[in-house]
Parts: sequence; C-alpha cells; structure tokens
Amino acid sequence: MASFIGPTGRRPLLLAGLAAGIGGGAARAQAAYPDRVLRGIVPFSPGGASDILARLYADHLGRALGQPVVVENRAGAGGNIGIQAALLAKPDGYTILFCSIATTQNPAVFRNLPYDPFKDIRLVAKLGEAQFVVAINRGKMPVEDLRGLIVLLRDNPGKFNAAAAAVGTQLAIEVFRLQNKLNFEIVRYSGAGQASTALLAGETDFIIVDAAPLSAIAEDPRIRFLAVTGQERLPAYPNVPTTREAGLPEYQENSHFGVYVPAGVPMPIVERLHDTLNEVNRDPEVIKKLHGLGWTPVRISRDEFEKFYREDIAKWREIVRVAGISPLD
Repeated sequence: MASFIGPTGRRPLLLAGLAAGIGGGAARAQAAYPDRVLRGIVPFSPGGASDILARLYADHLGRALGQPVVVENRAGAGGNIGIQAALLAKPDGYTILFCSIATTQNPAVFRNLPYDPFKDIRLVAKLGEAQFVVAINRGKMPVEDLRGLIVLLRDNPGKFNAAAAAVGTQLAIEVFRLQNKLNFEIVRYSGAGQASTALLAGETDFIIVDAAPLSAIAEDPRIRFLAVTGQERLPAYPNVPTTREAGLPEYQENSHFGVYVPAGVPMPIVERLHDTLNEVNRDPEVIKKLHGLGWTPVRISRDEFEKFYREDIAKWREIVRVAGISPLD
C-alpha cells in the first residue's frame, strides 16, 4: 500500500488520472450518442396529432442522428400510460416522448398522476403549435357557420353531442360549452383519429380538434369546417374563417406539440436532441408538411419551453377550477 501512495504524492495524481479517464469515457459515450435505435413513445392511438407529428419528426430526426427512431403507440388513461412509460424508461436518451397538449392538461385534470410533471420529466423541444378546428357532420347538423351551430345547440339542449379526443380536446370543448352556456353531451374517444372517424360516420355531431387528424377527411362532403380558433386563417384552409371573423372572438384555444425525456437523461444528450430537432424545424419539407396539417413550426430555447410548460399547466388548472370540472382518477 505504501509503495502505491509513495512519498511524492503519486496516489492523488493517479486518482486524478483515473477520474479524468472515467470522465473522458462518459464524455466519449455521450459524444457517440446515438449508436443504436431510439424508441419514440406516443401516448395515444394512431391517427391523432401526436401520432402523425411523431412519425414526421421521427423520420427526420432519425436521418439527422444517423439512427432510426421507431414510434410506439402506448395509449390509455388520457395519455398517462404512455407518458409514464416514457418517463420510467432508462434515462439514457434512447427513449423519447412525443406528445401534444396532454403534458400540460393532464396535471390539471387528473387527481393522481402516475408521475410528477415537474420532477420526472425533462423538456427537450417545443416543435409546433396548432389552432383548433370546429367541424360538423353536415347530415347531423344542417348549419352553415359557427353562429348557426351555437343557435342550433342552444335551441336543442341535450340533443347533440361533440367528439372529444381524450382529455386534450375535451377541455377545449368544455370551454366552448361554458362560454356559450350550451347543453350538449361530450363523447370521449381514446384518440383524435377515432374521434374524427366517429364524426365522419355520424356517430357524433361535431368536433373541436386540431386540423391534423381531420386532414384526411377535410374534403369529404359529409364534413364542414366552420371556424379555426386562432388569430389568422390556416394556410391549408384559407376559406375557413377564424372564430373572431365568425363572431366568437373570445374563443381562442390551441394546442402544442413537443419532445420530452426522463429527468435523468444527461444534459449533453438533451442539448443534442434539442439542437437537432430545431434544425429539423428549419427543413422546408417539414415546414410544408406541418402547414398542410394545420400546424406552425416553433423554434425556441429550452428555457422558453420550460416557462411555457409551467404557465400552461397553471392556465389549465385555473380553467378546471373555474369551470368546476371534476378531477379524473
């Protein structure tokens, strides 16, 4: 032992060298990231915005990183099953979460989340924003515009229903119902794809959802778009008025989409993903596809994303409180 320490302090130098070697090995491991396939979890069933956008970004992210990103749908419990699965994964950067507004609405709606929305999650990148679309089944609701819809619903309390895609659009529909003092049923589906299919089939009468899941049926004569909820018309649907133009300026709900990882993922990997995804959002092909789906690309810093995330959770908690919406188990 004495010969290892030595009279000249060789032990501290050797330990320092070992520490440098270990640190260098960790740095090299992170620098080599990724060296295998990544898993991208979508907490909803196929056909909704989270799924459609996840597959778009997974393709381009995989190309940029040099490794495939395989999308896996883990639906259930309003998105909580998939979110929990992603956050419980090994925090090595090889499991990422693609998710829309559920990440900020679920903490406001569910009584007991299976994860901590502040301690268990690390925000990577906010990638897009979208207005909601108010659309009807023309055979079930013979109206021409948004005001006509409100009049029809008000004159026929309890007769009609709206399709909600899990919790996300349910709250947007709740706000619409409360602002206009309406009485109609809300039918919840496991995802926006199922809700849109139900609208097309006439199982439900109208829907409020982002345009992505409706894009495949937008030209179907059974469907009519009445309004979009933003300040400006959507480039993909220039003939559809905004809610402000349609006489309902106070109704301005929207959605967002982002990427997240478990809290323990090393920051160099998080920054690599953040920077790569922001570059993907500069790709003209990606921008064109997003606009065609009714989405707008977003490139902001992680600090800005963190600020937005916390403020949006607070906003939805206040809406739930004021609306008197009962928490879900």
